[in-house]
Amino acid sequence: MPNPHIEQWYLADPRGLQQVLEVGSIPVAPPYECERGRYKQALRDAIRQTDIIAPLGGLEYGPDIAEVLDLYTVGKVDAGFKHFLASFHSA
Repeated sequence: MPNPHIEQWYLADPRGLQQVLEVGSIPVAPPYECERGRYKQALRDAIRQTDIIAPLGGLEYGPDIAEVLDLYTVGKVDAGFKHFLASFHSA
């Protein structure tokens, strides 16, 4: 499971997120913090740059974002994802 938020994984590959959301500028992930809602808000902010209506705050685009994520990039940015990926490959 993501530690602490799956939105952090989405934001760890800004080019993938840009591709899915078709935003003009590349969203920047906030520095790691465990503040509640920080990454959800950053994802919502990225979506606000588009004409997309996202009643779930962007989570409805999770499968689309996951399809284009550069796993290597996300693993470099987020140690929790790197561990998740290593565990997945081991299984």
